[in-house]
Amino acid sequence: MAGLSRRHEKGESSMNTRASTAGLRHRLARHRGTKILLAAAGAAALAATIMSAPVGAASRAPGTGSPACDSGWTGTMHFNPPLTGGGVAASEGVALTGSFDCSGGNPTPMPQPSSGSYGAKAIVTMANANSCAKWLAAYPGPFHLVHFNTNHLDGDVKWAPAGIDESNVNFQSMEIQTGRAGRLTVTLPAPPAVGHVIGSYPSTASLTLRTSSTLTNALLACISPTGLSSLTVVASNPSGSSQGTF
Repeated sequence: MAGLSRRHEKGESSMNTRASTAGLRHRLARHRGTKILLAAAGAAALAATIMSAPVGAASRAPGTGSPACDSGWTGTMHFNPPLTGGGVAASEGVALTGSFDCSGGNPTPMPQPSSGSYGAKAIVTMANANSCAKWLAAYPGPFHLVHFNTNHLDGDVKWAPAGIDESNVNFQSMEIQTGRAGRLTVTLPAPPAVGHVIGSYPSTASLTLRTSSTLTNALLACISPTGLSSLTVVASNPSGSSQGTF
């Protein structure tokens, strides 16, 4: 009986050992599977991060030289509040949005931008700031020099190709000039001042932006119930072509 008991104990021990070994194998397999899943998840997250990074972010470069951007201009000069015949506002908000094409320049720009877009805002503080008489004058002038407040007309130029760093461009003053054909032109800045550029293509800028409006139409808008809220920038009008240098 004692021999049977010992054999029985050995059998139970052997069965327990096999069960423990099987359990250990199962836990190890589960652990390896978890590690594989975690590794796969980590790889997927890394791939997603790489794919979501801005294309060309590592290759962006500051531009040098002075690009000529003298074609393809479209945009708008906004006035808030609108200009009116009897405007008595103490300050006037001005905003410019525009896009354009570039080719050539002096000094030769490197890299050469093909196009760009500009958005800028400013405040003008003066008596009767939204009076049309403070902004518009008939040919041949003299035209009204308008000074922006301390922050100037300030905004960024975004370039194409996208690998070129942005430029920050600001202008201290402007004139709305009337040409022989009666068309209005926005001049930034008013000569002999120059605009300032930091970032790509430093250090000066100037814009001559032709509009689709005549002085006659602008004055009619001034006396309308809604006033003159904007001027549309075009590539060219009978007075010439829009031009820009950055």
